[in-house]
Amino acid sequence: MQKVKSPGMDKTDRELLNLVQGGFPLVDRPYHALAEKLGISEREARERIARFREKGTIRRIGGVLDAARLGYPGLLVAVQARGSALGRLAGLVRKHPGVTHGYVRSGRPNFWFTLQARDRKALNRAVREIEEGSGLRLICLPARRRFKIDFRVDF
Repeated sequence: MQKVKSPGMDKTDRELLNLVQGGFPLVDRPYHALAEKLGISEREARERIARFREKGTIRRIGGVLDAARLGYPGLLVAVQARGSALGRLAGLVRKHPGVTHGYVRSGRPNFWFTLQARDRKALNRAVREIEEGSGLRLICLPARRRFKIDFRVDF
C-alpha cells in the first residue's frame, strides 16, 4: 500500500489516523488507550481528533453496521438525470433517511445511490416516493452477492 502524502500533518497525526481506521478502542477511556500507543497525553489525543473533525479529515467516529445482517434490505439505485432534474433528484435523495451514499458520475446512468429500509415494503415505498418526487425512473439493482472491501489509507 502506498503512503498518502499528508501536508500539515506530523508523524503523530499520521499514526493516530492509522490507529483509528483500524478500529476505535472499545474501552472505558478510548482516547487514553490511543494516547498510550502513541506516547502522548489523553488530552492531546482528544485535541488532535477534534482538529481532524473540525477540518473534515474525520467525518465521524462510530460503528459500521451491516444493514443486511440486521434484516434491512437495500438497493443500489441508478438514474439518468441532467440539469434541474438532477438537482431535484439530489435534493430528494439527500433528505431521505435510508440513503447512505450518492454520487454523480460521467456516463449513463449518471447518478447512483444506495438505499436501505426496514423492510421490502418500506424500500418499495421509498423508491416510489423518489420516482414520483423527481419525475424520473429509477433503475433498482439489488445485490446478488456482496463483496465487502475494507478501505484504509496508509498515512
